Amino acid sequence: MLNRTYRQIGYITMGVASILTLSLGDITAVVHAQTNSSSSSDSLSDVVPDRRKGGASRSSPSPTTAPADMLEAPERRKPAASRPLTNRCDFNPQEVIALIPRNLQGMTASNSPSLFFSVPSISSLTPIEIIVRGPKDELIYKKEFKGKGQAGIMSLQLPPLTKVEGQYHWYLSVICNQTDRAYDVVVEGLLQPIQINSTIAQQLEAATPAEKVKLYQSQNLWHETLTTLATLKISQPQDATTLSLWSDVLKSVDLDPAIAQQPLLPH
Repeated sequence: MLNRTYRQIGYITMGVASILTLSLGDITAVVHAQTNSSSSSDSLSDVVPDRRKGGASRSSPSPTTAPADMLEAPERRKPAASRPLTNRCDFNPQEVIALIPRNLQGMTASNSPSLFFSVPSISSLTPIEIIVRGPKDELIYKKEFKGKGQAGIMSLQLPPLTKVEGQYHWYLSVICNQTDRAYDVVVEGLLQPIQINSTIAQQLEAATPAEKVKLYQSQNLWHETLTTLATLKISQPQDATTLSLWSDVLKSVDLDPAIAQQPLLPH
């Protein structure tokens, strides 16, 4: 009788242990699923928009919504505006697009590089401002000009820049309300000066424009790549090879290749 009682106690203990094992397994599975879900929802593509498009402010990304390694980067190459615009800026802010890589950093060996933007039709009454700042946020360059009244690819050649160690930080602002700059449509990026070696320099001297595009790409010289493409587009606006080169370069940085079809706007 006593032995049977011990056996019953043993069965009960084994049953409890099995239930505990099953429960712990379920809890582990739930925690693992939640961890995976959190990791997925916090991925860069989910929490950081394409920042090459314009927005309505220059506030820094919040540490609670952006990865730590993105906090020192500028905001966007596309807009993220939520404020209503005035009648003067009656376009979609996301149509103002800085043609730069997704990491917002454009390398250049030029002392006077050009910046390129895909823009909607911006009224000739609407001011546009370009500002370039140095690595210590010192003002390097500032200029205001007007919209072209036509959609297309706009280029801005910067004047010879003061040589500084580090990156330049530029802002392009479409000023929709001059009494309240919070309504500005802003895109921004980083300009990283570098030097090219003598071998590449010699190859560039002998290269055709199409060959120069490939050479500049191989050296990550983004601004020289687009400047050469612009030269090709001006001389051969409907050339299939030129349009293909533009499309390939834009696709390489996750920009819409259809931008290649847009006309280059006059300076």
